[in-house]
Amino acid sequence: MASPADTFRRFRPLPVGIVVLTYCLILLGAITRLMGAGLSCPDWPLCNGKLIPTFEGGVIYEWLHRLVAGTVSMLFMGMLVWIFVNPTLRKRLWKLALLAVAVLGVQITLGALTVTKLLKPLVVTMHLGTGTLLFSTLICIAGATVLAAKDAPAAPRQPKGLKPLALLTLVGVYGQILLGGLVASNYASWACPDFPTCHGMWFPPLTGFIGLHMIHRYGAYAVTLIALALFVVGRKAEGPRMRLGISVVFALVCAQIALGIANVLMKIPVPLAAAHNGLAEAILATLVALNFALWHRGAAAASDTASAREEALKA
Repeated sequence: MASPADTFRRFRPLPVGIVVLTYCLILLGAITRLMGAGLSCPDWPLCNGKLIPTFEGGVIYEWLHRLVAGTVSMLFMGMLVWIFVNPTLRKRLWKLALLAVAVLGVQITLGALTVTKLLKPLVVTMHLGTGTLLFSTLICIAGATVLAAKDAPAAPRQPKGLKPLALLTLVGVYGQILLGGLVASNYASWACPDFPTCHGMWFPPLTGFIGLHMIHRYGAYAVTLIALALFVVGRKAEGPRMRLGISVVFALVCAQIALGIANVLMKIPVPLAAAHNGLAEAILATLVALNFALWHRGAAAASDTASAREEALKA
Protein backbone atom coordinates (compact mmCIF):
# COMPACT_ATOMS: atom_id res chain seq x y z
CA MET A 1 0.00 0.00 0.00
CA ALA A 2 1.37 3.42 -0.97
CA SER A 3 2.31 5.80 1.83
CA PRO A 4 0.66 9.26 1.98
CA ALA A 5 3.92 10.83 0.79
CA ASP A 6 3.98 8.49 -2.24
CA THR A 7 0.38 9.40 -3.07
CA PHE A 8 1.20 13.11 -3.02
CA ARG A 9 4.34 12.55 -5.10
CA ARG A 10 2.29 10.92 -7.86
CA PHE A 11 -0.28 13.72 -7.67
CA ARG A 12 2.25 16.59 -7.52
CA PRO A 13 2.90 17.18 -11.27
CA LEU A 14 -0.78 17.98 -11.92
CA PRO A 15 -1.28 20.95 -9.53
CA VAL A 16 2.19 22.29 -10.28
CA GLY A 17 1.48 22.12 -14.02
CA ILE A 18 -1.88 23.85 -13.54
CA VAL A 19 -0.15 26.68 -11.63
CA VAL A 20 2.30 27.19 -14.50
CA LEU A 21 -0.51 27.19 -17.09
CA THR A 22 -2.57 29.60 -15.00
CA TYR A 23 0.36 32.02 -14.85
CA CYS A 24 0.63 31.81 -18.65
CA LEU A 25 -3.12 32.40 -18.88
CA ILE A 26 -2.94 35.58 -16.79
CA LEU A 27 0.00 36.85 -18.84
CA LEU A 28 -1.79 36.02 -22.10
CA GLY A 29 -4.85 37.90 -20.85
CA ALA A 30 -2.70 40.97 -20.22
CA ILE A 31 -1.16 40.73 -23.70
CA THR A 32 -4.65 40.38 -25.24
CA ARG A 33 -5.75 43.57 -23.50
CA LEU A 34 -2.56 45.45 -24.40
CA MET A 35 -2.95 44.48 -28.06
CA GLY A 36 -6.52 45.80 -28.02
CA ALA A 37 -7.80 42.34 -28.91
CA GLY A 38 -10.25 41.85 -26.06
CA LEU A 39 -13.28 42.24 -28.35
CA SER A 40 -11.83 40.49 -31.40
CA CYS A 41 -14.15 37.60 -30.51
CA PRO A 42 -17.42 39.43 -29.78
CA ASP A 43 -19.39 36.28 -28.92
CA TRP A 44 -18.90 33.56 -26.30
CA PRO A 45 -18.10 30.65 -26.10
CA LEU A 46 -17.60 30.65 -29.89
CA CYS A 47 -15.41 33.20 -31.67
CA ASN A 48 -17.11 35.00 -34.56
CA GLY A 49 -19.58 32.12 -34.64
CA LYS A 50 -16.85 29.49 -35.12
CA LEU A 51 -15.00 27.05 -32.90
CA ILE A 52 -11.77 27.76 -34.82
CA PRO A 53 -12.08 31.24 -36.37
CA THR A 54 -10.11 32.96 -39.10
CA PHE A 55 -7.04 34.43 -37.43
CA GLU A 56 -7.21 38.02 -38.59
CA GLY A 57 -6.21 41.07 -36.59
CA GLY A 58 -6.12 40.35 -32.87
CA VAL A 59 -8.31 37.23 -33.02
CA ILE A 60 -5.33 34.94 -32.36
CA TYR A 61 -4.66 36.54 -28.95
CA GLU A 62 -8.23 36.28 -27.67
CA TRP A 63 -8.70 32.79 -29.12
CA LEU A 64 -5.45 31.53 -27.53
CA HIS A 65 -6.51 33.09 -24.25
CA ARG A 66 -9.78 31.15 -24.39
CA LEU A 67 -8.00 27.95 -25.47
CA VAL A 68 -5.57 28.07 -22.52
CA ALA A 69 -8.46 28.93 -20.20
CA GLY A 70 -10.36 25.88 -21.43
CA THR A 71 -7.28 23.67 -20.98
CA VAL A 72 -6.78 24.93 -17.42
CA SER A 73 -10.46 24.30 -16.66
CA MET A 74 -10.32 20.70 -17.93
CA LEU A 75 -7.11 19.93 -16.03
CA PHE A 76 -8.64 21.55 -12.97
CA MET A 77 -11.72 19.31 -13.19
CA GLY A 78 -9.43 16.27 -13.50
CA MET A 79 -7.53 17.43 -10.41
CA LEU A 80 -10.80 17.81 -8.48
CA VAL A 81 -11.90 14.27 -9.35
CA TRP A 82 -8.52 12.90 -8.24
CA ILE A 83 -8.67 14.82 -4.95
CA PHE A 84 -12.19 13.72 -4.00
CA VAL A 85 -11.79 10.10 -5.14
CA ASN A 86 -8.55 9.57 -3.20
CA PRO A 87 -9.05 9.62 0.60
CA THR A 88 -5.45 10.68 1.30
CA LEU A 89 -5.67 13.69 -1.01
CA ARG A 90 -9.20 14.53 0.09
CA LYS A 91 -8.25 14.69 3.78
CA ARG A 92 -5.54 17.31 3.14
CA LEU A 93 -6.90 19.26 0.17
CA TRP A 94 -10.72 19.27 0.17
CA LYS A 95 -11.13 22.77 1.65
CA LEU A 96 -8.73 24.37 -0.82
CA ALA A 97 -10.32 22.41 -3.67
CA LEU A 98 -13.82 23.68 -2.83
CA LEU A 99 -12.53 27.24 -2.54
CA ALA A 100 -10.91 26.93 -5.97
CA VAL A 101 -14.20 25.62 -7.44
CA ALA A 102 -16.08 28.64 -6.11
CA VAL A 103 -13.49 31.10 -7.42
CA LEU A 104 -13.33 29.37 -10.82
CA GLY A 105 -17.11 29.60 -11.18
CA VAL A 106 -16.99 33.35 -10.56
CA GLN A 107 -14.03 33.69 -12.93
CA ILE A 108 -15.78 31.90 -15.80
CA THR A 109 -18.85 34.12 -15.33
CA LEU A 110 -16.71 37.27 -15.30
CA GLY A 111 -14.84 36.06 -18.39
CA ALA A 112 -18.11 35.91 -20.32
CA LEU A 113 -19.24 39.28 -18.91
CA THR A 114 -15.93 40.84 -19.97
CA VAL A 115 -16.95 40.23 -23.59
CA THR A 116 -20.69 40.87 -23.34
CA LYS A 117 -20.23 44.06 -21.30
CA LEU A 118 -17.75 45.39 -23.90
CA LEU A 119 -14.68 45.47 -21.65
CA LYS A 120 -16.12 47.73 -18.97
CA PRO A 121 -13.20 48.69 -16.66
CA LEU A 122 -14.84 47.42 -13.47
CA VAL A 123 -15.68 44.03 -15.00
CA VAL A 124 -12.18 43.71 -16.50
CA THR A 125 -10.60 44.53 -13.13
CA MET A 126 -12.87 42.07 -11.30
CA HIS A 127 -11.89 39.42 -13.87
CA LEU A 128 -8.21 40.12 -13.19
CA GLY A 129 -8.72 40.10 -9.42
CA THR A 130 -10.65 36.83 -9.42
CA GLY A 131 -8.10 35.24 -11.76
CA THR A 132 -5.36 36.26 -9.36
CA LEU A 133 -7.31 34.77 -6.43
CA LEU A 134 -7.70 31.51 -8.36
CA PHE A 135 -3.97 31.55 -9.14
CA SER A 136 -3.23 32.03 -5.43
CA THR A 137 -5.55 29.18 -4.40
CA LEU A 138 -3.92 26.85 -6.92
CA ILE A 139 -0.49 27.79 -5.55
CA CYS A 140 -1.71 26.81 -2.08
CA ILE A 141 -2.93 23.44 -3.41
CA ALA A 142 0.43 22.88 -5.10
CA GLY A 143 2.25 24.02 -1.94
CA ALA A 144 0.31 21.63 0.28
CA THR A 145 1.02 18.83 -2.19
CA VAL A 146 4.76 19.56 -2.34
CA LEU A 147 5.05 19.66 1.46
CA ALA A 148 3.07 16.43 1.86
CA ALA A 149 5.12 14.72 -0.87
CA LYS A 150 8.31 15.58 1.01
CA ASP A 151 6.73 14.65 4.35
CA ALA A 152 8.19 17.99 5.48
CA PRO A 153 8.62 18.69 9.20
CA ALA A 154 6.96 21.60 10.95
CA ALA A 155 8.31 25.02 10.06
CA PRO A 156 10.89 26.41 12.52
CA ARG A 157 10.08 29.37 14.75
CA GLN A 158 10.48 32.65 12.89
CA PRO A 159 11.37 36.18 14.07
CA LYS A 160 8.57 38.17 15.67
CA GLY A 161 6.67 40.20 13.12
CA LEU A 162 7.72 38.16 10.09
CA LYS A 163 4.35 36.47 9.52
CA PRO A 164 2.24 39.66 9.75
CA LEU A 165 4.71 41.52 7.52
CA ALA A 166 4.62 38.76 4.91
CA LEU A 167 0.82 38.82 4.95
CA LEU A 168 0.70 42.63 4.75
CA THR A 169 3.09 42.58 1.78
CA LEU A 170 0.87 40.03 0.02
CA VAL A 171 -2.26 42.13 0.61
CA GLY A 172 -0.44 45.23 -0.63
CA VAL A 173 0.73 43.52 -3.82
CA TYR A 174 -2.77 42.16 -4.50
CA GLY A 175 -4.18 45.66 -4.03
CA GLN A 176 -1.61 47.03 -6.45
CA ILE A 177 -2.56 44.41 -9.03
CA LEU A 178 -6.20 45.54 -8.78
CA LEU A 179 -5.20 49.21 -9.00
CA GLY A 180 -3.00 48.42 -11.98
CA GLY A 181 -5.95 46.70 -13.63
CA LEU A 182 -8.10 49.78 -13.10
CA VAL A 183 -5.36 52.05 -14.46
CA ALA A 184 -4.88 49.89 -17.56
CA SER A 185 -8.57 49.25 -18.31
CA ASN A 186 -9.32 52.99 -17.98
CA TYR A 187 -6.31 53.80 -20.19
CA ALA A 188 -4.98 55.95 -17.34
CA SER A 189 -1.40 54.76 -17.87
CA TRP A 190 -0.91 57.76 -20.16
CA ALA A 191 -2.43 60.22 -17.67
CA CYS A 192 0.98 61.11 -16.23
CA PRO A 193 3.60 61.17 -19.01
CA ASP A 194 6.55 62.08 -16.76
CA PHE A 195 8.27 60.76 -13.64
CA PRO A 196 8.67 61.37 -10.71
CA THR A 197 6.32 64.32 -11.26
CA CYS A 198 2.99 64.28 -13.11
CA HIS A 199 2.73 67.05 -15.69
CA GLY A 200 5.49 68.77 -13.73
CA MET A 201 3.54 68.60 -10.44
CA TRP A 202 4.83 66.71 -7.40
CA PHE A 203 1.37 66.46 -5.86
CA PRO A 204 -1.27 66.74 -8.59
CA PRO A 205 -4.98 66.71 -7.66
CA LEU A 206 -6.20 63.16 -7.08
CA THR A 207 -9.14 63.40 -9.47
CA GLY A 208 -10.01 61.65 -12.71
CA PHE A 209 -7.46 59.51 -14.53
CA ILE A 210 -4.54 61.48 -13.08
CA GLY A 211 -5.76 60.68 -9.58
CA LEU A 212 -6.12 56.98 -10.44
CA HIS A 213 -2.61 56.91 -11.91
CA MET A 214 -1.08 58.69 -8.90
CA ILE A 215 -2.84 56.46 -6.36
CA HIS A 216 -1.23 53.50 -8.14
CA ARG A 217 2.16 55.22 -7.83
CA TYR A 218 1.65 55.98 -4.14
CA GLY A 219 0.60 52.38 -3.60
CA ALA A 220 3.83 51.23 -5.25
CA TYR A 221 5.86 53.40 -2.87
CA ALA A 222 3.99 51.96 0.13
CA VAL A 223 4.45 48.35 -1.01
CA THR A 224 8.17 48.98 -1.57
CA LEU A 225 8.56 50.23 2.02
CA ILE A 226 6.65 47.22 3.38
CA ALA A 227 8.77 44.86 1.27
CA LEU A 228 11.90 46.57 2.61
CA ALA A 229 10.69 46.00 6.18
CA LEU A 230 10.00 42.35 5.31
CA PHE A 231 13.52 42.05 3.88
CA VAL A 232 15.11 43.54 7.02
CA VAL A 233 13.15 41.30 9.39
CA GLY A 234 13.54 38.33 7.06
CA ARG A 235 17.33 38.43 7.27
CA LYS A 236 16.92 36.74 10.68
CA ALA A 237 14.49 34.13 9.39
CA GLU A 238 15.19 30.47 10.09
CA GLY A 239 16.01 28.37 7.05
CA PRO A 240 18.02 29.34 3.95
CA ARG A 241 15.05 28.85 1.61
CA MET A 242 12.90 31.23 3.64
CA ARG A 243 15.63 33.88 3.62
CA LEU A 244 16.15 33.37 -0.11
CA GLY A 245 12.43 33.67 -0.82
CA ILE A 246 12.18 36.94 1.11
CA SER A 247 15.24 38.32 -0.70
CA VAL A 248 13.70 37.32 -4.05
CA VAL A 249 10.49 39.18 -3.15
CA PHE A 250 12.38 42.39 -2.40
CA ALA A 251 14.49 42.08 -5.57
CA LEU A 252 11.37 41.53 -7.69
CA VAL A 253 9.59 44.50 -6.10
CA CYS A 254 12.58 46.73 -6.93
CA ALA A 255 12.59 45.39 -10.50
CA GLN A 256 8.84 46.05 -10.73
CA ILE A 257 9.32 49.68 -9.67
CA ALA A 258 12.00 50.06 -12.35
CA LEU A 259 9.66 48.54 -14.97
CA GLY A 260 6.85 50.86 -13.92
CA ILE A 261 9.08 53.92 -14.32
CA ALA A 262 10.36 52.66 -17.68
CA ASN A 263 6.78 52.16 -18.88
CA VAL A 264 5.94 55.79 -18.12
CA LEU A 265 9.09 57.24 -19.65
CA MET A 266 8.90 55.03 -22.77
CA LYS A 267 5.15 55.64 -23.36
CA ILE A 268 3.87 52.16 -22.42
CA PRO A 269 5.44 49.85 -25.05
CA VAL A 270 3.60 46.53 -25.18
CA PRO A 271 6.59 44.29 -24.25
CA LEU A 272 7.39 46.40 -21.17
CA ALA A 273 3.74 46.62 -20.15
CA ALA A 274 3.36 42.84 -20.49
CA ALA A 275 6.52 42.32 -18.44
CA HIS A 276 5.10 44.68 -15.78
CA ASN A 277 1.96 42.53 -15.56
CA GLY A 278 3.89 39.27 -15.53
CA LEU A 279 6.31 40.43 -12.85
CA ALA A 280 3.43 41.58 -10.63
CA GLU A 281 1.96 38.07 -10.73
CA ALA A 282 5.40 36.54 -10.11
CA ILE A 283 5.79 38.70 -6.98
CA LEU A 284 2.35 37.66 -5.80
CA ALA A 285 3.09 33.97 -6.47
CA THR A 286 6.31 34.16 -4.43
CA LEU A 287 4.48 35.88 -1.57
CA VAL A 288 1.65 33.33 -1.60
CA ALA A 289 4.21 30.52 -1.38
CA LEU A 290 6.04 32.31 1.46
CA ASN A 291 2.86 32.96 3.40
CA PHE A 292 1.70 29.40 2.86
CA ALA A 293 4.99 28.09 4.25
CA LEU A 294 4.82 30.47 7.23
CA TRP A 295 1.16 30.08 8.18
CA HIS A 296 0.01 26.68 6.91
CA ARG A 297 2.93 24.63 8.19
CA GLY A 298 2.59 26.14 11.64
CA ALA A 299 -1.12 25.33 11.68
CA ALA A 300 -0.45 21.83 10.36
CA ALA A 301 2.13 21.25 13.08
CA ALA A 302 -0.36 22.36 15.75
CA SER A 303 -3.02 20.08 14.26
CA ASP A 304 -0.63 17.11 14.19
CA THR A 305 0.34 17.74 17.82
CA ALA A 306 -3.32 17.86 18.85
CA SER A 307 -4.05 14.63 16.95
CA ALA A 308 -1.09 12.91 18.59
CA ARG A 309 -2.34 13.95 22.03
CA GLU A 310 -5.81 12.61 21.26
CA GLU A 311 -4.36 9.29 20.12
CA ALA A 312 -2.23 9.09 23.27
CA LEU A 313 -5.27 9.73 25.48
CA LYS A 314 -7.27 7.05 23.67
CA ALA A 315 -4.41 4.59 24.16
